Amino acid sequence: MNSNNGNGNGHRHGGGNPSGHTRIDRKIAELESQVNALRLTRELLYGDALTSKRKRTTSVLDDALALEETRHARRRKHAPGSAGGKYSARSLKERRQASADYLAEFSTTTPRPAPDSNRRGVGSLVRRGYLARRGNKGYVRTSKEYIV
Repeated sequence: MNSNNGNGNGHRHGGGNPSGHTRIDRKIAELESQVNALRLTRELLYGDALTSKRKRTTSVLDDALALEETRHARRRKHAPGSAGGKYSARSLKERRQASADYLAEFSTTTPRPAPDSNRRGVGSLVRRGYLARRGNKGYVRTSKEYIV
């Protein structure tokens, strides 16, 4: 009864070839050299394509970054001291003064209904804590200071 014990000689006991793995080692070396040859072939065939694809990707990214930079450069620069360029400092001061005048009409104790003409101004003043709603009766002025 012969069985292979892994040493390559086919005998049941370890006698025979003392370096039983040499045949396996030679086969591994042969297959490794074939794999290395295939890798070299792949690199020669497709290496340039991968490199050029990387270059194309880099140039696309560079173009996108340059486009984004020009888009930001085209934006209108705001004048110093302006609030984002939408309103001048004078118009902001006028608007704040109008809000201060409107707040002066409210009492800290007696609720007053908001006039129909200026309901939008009431909401922002309530959100910011300058007015407080008192049920259906109206709004009262809070103690928060309004700075013009």
